[in-house]
Amino acid sequence: MIIRIIKTYLIIFCFFSANLFSQNLPLNLYWSGKTDSALVLANKIVANKKIVSASYLTNAYDFLAEYNLEQGHFENNLKYIALQFRINKNNSLDSALFYGRLANYYHCYLMHDSSTYFIAKATKTLLHYSFKKRDKISYSRYYSYIGNGARNTKYRDVKFLDSAIALSDIPFLKALHYRRYGTFLSDLLNLSEQQWTLSENLNMYHRSITYLTKAEALATSIYPNKKSSLHSSIYKIWSIILKYRKLDDASLVLADKTKEALVVDNTVLNYSDYSAIITWESSINMSLYYKTHDIKYLYKNETSLLKSIPIWENFYKIEVENHYNGFDDQYNINPYQKLLAVYFELFQATKNQIYIYKCYNLIEFIKKLNKEPYANELINHKSKMLDSISFFCKKENCSVINYLITHNPVLTIAIISLPDTTLMINCSINSDYIPLQKSNKIFQRDSIRSNTSYFKKTNYLMYEAYFKKIDSILTKRNIKKVTIINDGFLNSLNFDMLQTDSVKHHSFSSSALINRYNFTYTISGYILLKKSRQVIKYKYLNILVPNFASHKYPKLLFSETLINKLKVLFNIQKCDASSNQCFLKPNQLFEYIGHINSNDKSVEQELILNDTIVINSNCVLNKNLDGSSYLLNGCGSGIGREVRFDKINSFPYILMNQHAHAVICSIWPIDDKENAEFLEKFYSFMAQGLASSDALYETKLYFAKQNYSPSMWGAYVYYGSDFYLSKNHHENIFLYLAISVFVLLLLFLFLIYKQRKQNAKTQQ
Repeated sequence: MIIRIIKTYLIIFCFFSANLFSQNLPLNLYWSGKTDSALVLANKIVANKKIVSASYLTNAYDFLAEYNLEQGHFENNLKYIALQFRINKNNSLDSALFYGRLANYYHCYLMHDSSTYFIAKATKTLLHYSFKKRDKISYSRYYSYIGNGARNTKYRDVKFLDSAIALSDIPFLKALHYRRYGTFLSDLLNLSEQQWTLSENLNMYHRSITYLTKAEALATSIYPNKKSSLHSSIYKIWSIILKYRKLDDASLVLADKTKEALVVDNTVLNYSDYSAIITWESSINMSLYYKTHDIKYLYKNETSLLKSIPIWENFYKIEVENHYNGFDDQYNINPYQKLLAVYFELFQATKNQIYIYKCYNLIEFIKKLNKEPYANELINHKSKMLDSISFFCKKENCSVINYLITHNPVLTIAIISLPDTTLMINCSINSDYIPLQKSNKIFQRDSIRSNTSYFKKTNYLMYEAYFKKIDSILTKRNIKKVTIINDGFLNSLNFDMLQTDSVKHHSFSSSALINRYNFTYTISGYILLKKSRQVIKYKYLNILVPNFASHKYPKLLFSETLINKLKVLFNIQKCDASSNQCFLKPNQLFEYIGHINSNDKSVEQELILNDTIVINSNCVLNKNLDGSSYLLNGCGSGIGREVRFDKINSFPYILMNQHAHAVICSIWPIDDKENAEFLEKFYSFMAQGLASSDALYETKLYFAKQNYSPSMWGAYVYYGSDFYLSKNHHENIFLYLAISVFVLLLLFLFLIYKQRKQNAKTQQ
């Protein structure tokens, strides 16, 4: 019986292998121009991976990695090269090629430190392998990946691509390497008018055009009767290079050729490339508009971008369905921010208020893109939400500012809702981004004390870039309360700290915006309106203070002292630190005092309960936290990974997305003793009946005026709406008793007074 099963298995294996062999191998089909056939065959091999040979499966994974790389699905590319590497008995060349592909992958995400690491690893690994003539293809691919991955690292050297071209005998690969050569050179060609006079730059330009011409000829020899995705990628780089040479009209012609090459029988071959060229075409049209001020370029741009949205949505859908952790909306091919820039310029040109609504709808949509599909009415209908926010501002005598930064062109758009009107401005005309490393998140306790003047200057630049124009608008209206809906780029920027002057002899605290405004934050207009209707008064304060007994996390010395002081004012409930369940309940006020693992490159911030238990976004997702408010007193609880360049992926944002009412967090490390002192003052204001945001504001203002270091009071930011905290019942009973005793004493004294008066009359 067993022998019969083995024979049957061998017959099936031989038949299937023979059938596959008759169809060639996926990579060979791909390189000969038969992409569709290669994809069908590769999927068939993977579906039958248990009965095919390792070499077939390796080839299929190799092709699928290449195919996904060219389609812009970078995470899928990584998945397949990892699968390929695992099933092989890898020699040094295989390993070097694997590391080279990883370097290329990380370059696609602009993670240059990782690219540098894997280039070094690949180069070192290849030293242990002797060149063999039969391995020319692997070598040419290795040098091509290394050359592409090294474009923005210290290893950048065009000789890698020279080697790739020299070793490649397959026309498809040679065309690919020529295209990468053009891409490499294009990185060096975004030049000013003066730099184009240099012969070195002109030589690079002509060389890139020469290589792309050769690539086009090779692509046409592979696809003699039609255009292809290979053609489109060549034309796209060509268009970019012409744009850098200031040849806008010629660049648009190449952009049209790119689009034509990507559409066969009304089917788009490559969603990623098609979306990319549309957005690149958009930047050319914007450039022409800025040169000529002819509004036709804006309308042309709008039409093109609206047509590209369904195509980009198809690309995005694939990414979301695969739950790619590294996916960040592919900003370079995302049409929404380009469209936002178009509508902003149309508003500037026409003063038509409808464009404010269009921009607001797009900003709100961009910031929650992963929550809902694209809906055309988001752009084309008047926003009821913006009108509701205006009504909210009138009712509360406040302002709501919704920021979003676009790129190419660089615009810092702010839609400012006021009690009497709504405005839209570009905060920083003719300026570029303030580098992230100069934002407030670099405020560390020790460094700010040693060099306050540096941070004062930096925050003055931030003020000029993001708030100076708005400041004058708010000052005229005497508005003190401001809610910020942040752009991802501005995450961790505490507007309290922005400086209204840069004069060294003025103190940091006296020049800070906290003296003029009470800033709070929210994540969208929708959340703001929903939560503003709720007035929550908590009876209990739930506190979680883990017992950090291990050497890994230092013990917090001042937490228990703080809790004992708070017990006098409020009803305190201490939570079990061995479980995260207390944290995940709705309708509670919760304070965490402990250590937090966080950084601006991670998608996670972890509240540490002990060496094995943490609270992070995975714990919170799919939980309903409606009615709950959180005070996260730990180092950097408010920072998170900025998703280029719009959304924020931080723990407070995740809590707010799960319907939390409010979150107070810190945006840099805080000292245990200072934190306890700060909280004691905060809760004393809460005990006076102040709303939570006002209590936080008054606390920060108190320490600022007492000349405490800005690193102490500037760490805290407030997300969400207000809540109140009832004082404890014991204190109320004592108060009632005291009042009662006082009243009885007055009555007793009054009776004595009357008795004495009566006695005096009797004696008379």
